[in-house]
Amino acid sequence: MSSIINSYNRPNFPYRCGRAATWGKPCHFGPNADGSCGGVAACSPRQSGDRFLCRRRPEDGGPCENGPLPDGTCCLTQPPCQPRRSLRAFRFRLSVFALIAVIALIGAFGSSGTLFFDGAAPFKDPGQLLDVHAGVIGESGCATCHEPHQADTANFLLAAFSPSGPASMGEANKCLSCHVFPSMAQSVHKSPGCSTCHTEHKGAVAPVTTLTDRQCHSCHKVKFKTFAKSHPEFSETFPYVRRTAINFDHTAHLNTHFKDARFAEKAPDGRCIGCHLVSNASNTVPIRGFQEVCAGCHEEQIQKRQLVLFQLPELEKYPLNSKALSEACGGRKLANPFEFESVSLETLNPIMAGLMDVEADDISGYQDKLSEFIGRLVNDDIEPISELISEGEGKPNYLLSGLSPSLVRSAACDWATNQEHESDAEPIYGGWNANELSLGYRAMQHRDPIMLAWINYAAKSENESIVSEVLKVDGPGSCLKCHSVSETDELRTEWKPLVGELKAHHKYSHAPHLNLLGPGSQCETCHELNKSADYASAFKQNDPKVFQSNFNKIKKEVCASCHRKGQVVQGCLTCHEYHQDAGFKEHMMVGKLQTQRMDK
Repeated sequence: MSSIINSYNRPNFPYRCGRAATWGKPCHFGPNADGSCGGVAACSPRQSGDRFLCRRRPEDGGPCENGPLPDGTCCLTQPPCQPRRSLRAFRFRLSVFALIAVIALIGAFGSSGTLFFDGAAPFKDPGQLLDVHAGVIGESGCATCHEPHQADTANFLLAAFSPSGPASMGEANKCLSCHVFPSMAQSVHKSPGCSTCHTEHKGAVAPVTTLTDRQCHSCHKVKFKTFAKSHPEFSETFPYVRRTAINFDHTAHLNTHFKDARFAEKAPDGRCIGCHLVSNASNTVPIRGFQEVCAGCHEEQIQKRQLVLFQLPELEKYPLNSKALSEACGGRKLANPFEFESVSLETLNPIMAGLMDVEADDISGYQDKLSEFIGRLVNDDIEPISELISEGEGKPNYLLSGLSPSLVRSAACDWATNQEHESDAEPIYGGWNANELSLGYRAMQHRDPIMLAWINYAAKSENESIVSEVLKVDGPGSCLKCHSVSETDELRTEWKPLVGELKAHHKYSHAPHLNLLGPGSQCETCHELNKSADYASAFKQNDPKVFQSNFNKIKKEVCASCHRKGQVVQGCLTCHEYHQDAGFKEHMMVGKLQTQRMDK
């Protein structure tokens, strides 16, 4: 009872006054519950009207002579002391340490104590391995994956506090003996060990890939309670991170073209599902083929714009002399032998000007080169064109596929005699043709291989004349009226509808949402048309990141209307995943294990 010498000291109080420990005379207020000093001021003044009144207790001498300061603080203060733990607090700490030591011993040796008795220790059994892992452990058993501790008593005790799992050994991560993660070092989820998130010994069929929100919370500062309250707002462009690969204006088609009496019969049935194949929906919803939904309106446009490979320009003199021409063209003679007047008043077409590296409107600059070129066409037909394309880093076997040598020689002989070439028949279904002053190619169908080859060649070409002629909206085959040209690391044509791009560690599947809502125009439940967006302007330049979407951003409230407590799942892993390396699932087992199996 000698310790109870003041009004605040209690047996269960964890601290005692520092002054009492030093001088044997504690202050009247004593320490606070958190261990800080509570006796800095003699009292806590009370405000009465516009004045402060002293509240010092009678046993301390009653109200002081000077009274509180003008700001309401006590005028009698003293330096704070450092409270000390009470005897009860020291006893509690010792009890906790003893309990931890007992648990550590049980964890190390089992409840039966294999240090003292033979037989298995039930508490030491960690549980069954997943089948796929149980099948690859070696003869050394646990040591195949776990680093064994030393056998002395100190290290056995240390084992309770230091992990020995396969992924806890730093650079010697044994998980990486079988699993290969190419971009592990760059991942935002870089961890000292796989076991930070993936735990084993949960059963033969319990996947280690199943995580809980609690595991995510161990690192993420924002704790996830409910989607509606805890999840941050979506970005201003979510989920549209770039323009569409196909220049398809949803607003114009749905609200204008499909309602026009001239096109109504050709318009797909339904709104969204008329063009999108919902039965194969996943991250994105695929678009039906060109012939199924686009050909009714756009197929005829493909053949209307041909690629002009060569167009006879205005000349100042005959390309060939009479003798050379007569020998090569079966006795043909030059027209107007006494006075030359060019049959063509056109400029040299951009593709040929680019291949020959001349200015299209500079007659004196291209006259000699062109005369030599036509002369070679008369004698060598396709070969001069093939050489120019090869010099321009193109592939003639693709770009000139199907071009008839006799067609080229026949047209060249007419041009060499300063005459227009008269074609025997107009190509009804497209293909290579020579007519009057030009040699060109007309696409035969959508995805025409030769037209695609020329557009791909132009995208890789550094010749501005070829690029500007072929890669224009109203260019050959009208291909780029719909297919955009993008320039990021390189210039390329977007031939396929863009596969949806998600941010790192995001995942989304349309399939369960469409199955829940049912087929129809339910897409507009989430994807709402933005009628005021300047969608078309994005395709006047080549940066796919500069755009205005046809649709308004999807707001968090749209998802939260279903994903909420008691209705639809809303955990972190519903929409997020840990690894999102390209081909991760396909290549995660290309390490030593696979090599060993192949050797067997």
